[in-house]
Formats: sequence, C-alpha cells, structure tokens
Amino acid sequence: MDTITTTGNVDISGSLMVEDVNVKDTLSSVQTQVDALINFTGGGVNFRAYSLSTDTINSGYNLIYDNEDYDTENSYDTSTGIYTIVIGGTYVFSLGWYVVNGQTAVINLIRKRGATETILQQSTNGTNTDNNIDFFLTTIAECETGDEVYAYLESGSCRLIPFTPADTSYTFTSFSGSRISTDRTTKHGARNKYYFQAKAKYGFPPCVFGEASPWPSPTGGPW
Repeated sequence: MDTITTTGNVDISGSLMVEDVNVKDTLSSVQTQVDALINFTGGGVNFRAYSLSTDTINSGYNLIYDNEDYDTENSYDTSTGIYTIVIGGTYVFSLGWYVVNGQTAVINLIRKRGATETILQQSTNGTNTDNNIDFFLTTIAECETGDEVYAYLESGSCRLIPFTPADTSYTFTSFSGSRISTDRTTKHGARNKYYFQAKAKYGFPPCVFGEASPWPSPTGGPW
C-alpha cells in the first residue's frame, strides 16, 4: 500500500478519489449545503467574530473578539464584544476560549434586556488548568429586538488564542450567532399571542378587524 506523508498543506487542483468517490467534490457539496441550511434556518441573520490577540484577559471584562468575519445586520461591536439583536427570534450562540496556565476561568454568556442581565450559559475549565486547553460553549436563546448578548469573564483569566498563527486567515476560536427561527411576536405570532391573551382574560378569542367572529352574536349574525 502506498502512503503519502506530509506536515504541510496539500493543494489539489483536480479530483481526490477514495475508491470510487470523489472526496473533494463531495466535501465541497456538503459544505455548500451546510452553508445554505444555516442561512435558511437563520433567516439570513448571522454574525461571526474572532481574535488574533494572545493577551491574557482578566476577570471583570467582556471577551472581545475584535475582528469580524461576517455580520449581516452590522450589529456586532468589535470594541465592546457586544452583539445587539436587530431582529428578534430564537438564536444559537457559540464561543470559544483558552485556559491560562494555573487559572480557573468562569465565563458567562449574558443576554442584557434593559437593565436586566440573564446568564444564558456558563463555561468553566474547573480543575483542568493546563495551559492553552480550549473550551467551547453553545446555547440557544430567545431574543428580542434591542437585547445585547456578550461573553463576560466573571472570575479567573483566559485568552482567546494560544499563539499568533503565521497565517492570520486561520482562526482558533470565535464568537458567533445565528437566528434559527422568527420572533413569536412577529407576523402570525403577534396575532396568536393576542389571541391567547384575550382568551385567557375574557374567555373568548378576539375578533380581528375584517373577519367574522367565531362566536355567534345575540342576533345570530356575525359581529
């Protein structure tokens, strides 16, 4: 059996065949489908930011991923690390970070609504304090327009990348988010919300202007 061993990159301009399967074309097709699925389920609302800094971050500060890969709503602030929700809905958020030798870090992904801060998810390395061990966090949350989402270092220290890569297009970790469903209070959701509120309060559904009421009137005709 022939073996090719390399420690560098391999550029393939033609086909990469494994038995009868063109792996290169297959992988490209899968990636295209995944990208399309994310864009479809996210309603085209996505962002991703990363950092190229190896600086140690101490407690009491946001994790600031200060380079943008993409941001469809232009609502991520690279100076504060805060993503502001422009279009409400259900979002999936993900972020990564690295351990500083001997430190136990506690990182909270926070959603701030008005003056109220809610911890959506927490990440910690616990007793695993070996230098440059990577940790990742992923969570799903309901967000409203105007909410702010950010990662906050509650205690300990961390860093966002273990070393500066020779190729700066390579990213170790990132902070990203994607809307995966619409806000329940928009479109038909607003009508459904109103329906159930009225039913709970008055015992019957409201009449929508221009539509006949589902309840009979005393005269027998529609209201």
